[in-house]
Amino acid sequence: MPHRTTEKQRTNITLSADNLAAARELGLNVSAISDAALAEAVRAAKAEAWTRENA
Repeated sequence: MPHRTTEKQRTNITLSADNLAAARELGLNVSAISDAALAEAVRAAKAEAWTRENA
């Protein structure tokens, strides 16, 4: 499934201090990683719901 570029919205999330510090030290884009992980979690939850509804 192609990734669609959509309007972005600011939000606040709580992360462990150690993980955030390590990500910053490594120059990782925390927003992009969080967005990708959330997109995958949504995809998986939708697939699971579809499987339950169509069993």
